[in-house]
Amino acid sequence: MKILQQTSTELTVGEKPPRFILGLFLASFLSIGLLFVFGILNSINTTFEIADNYKGYRYLMLAIGSTIILYGFIGFSSIARIPPNVICRLDKESNRMTIKYSDEKVLQHSLEEIADIRVEEWEDTYRVSFILISSESLPLTYVYSSSRKEKQQIADCIREFLG
Repeated sequence: MKILQQTSTELTVGEKPPRFILGLFLASFLSIGLLFVFGILNSINTTFEIADNYKGYRYLMLAIGSTIILYGFIGFSSIARIPPNVICRLDKESNRMTIKYSDEKVLQHSLEEIADIRVEEWEDTYRVSFILISSESLPLTYVYSSSRKEKQQIADCIREFLG
């Protein structure tokens, strides 16, 4: 969770998927696929007698390696387009708070309905939640995560923005 945009009249907070995980995903598929492909190509070049006995096996491994590489690129391109998990926009001009979750659930409330912003704790994990005048709790994320300090900074920034 971090501040995505802040002006005098608008504050946008969101959580995006970490980019290094996307890189690890692609790298793991490429590595495994290349191991298959280069392993087979190496056996073709070095031991013709053995490789000729396993011609079907060689083509199967080449197909598996190529498929793994292809799925890696397809998966990476799909994951790279994932929108932020949560977007919370506070707009003073329209007096609205809009929370859009990744499951396309959108909640809207007036800024005047916000009574407090809290950092909720559960078994050494944390999340930021809006507490409405009606005592309803609106969490910015469904899941709790580590780093109380980060969550507290977000809560303090929202409090300061709302005045």
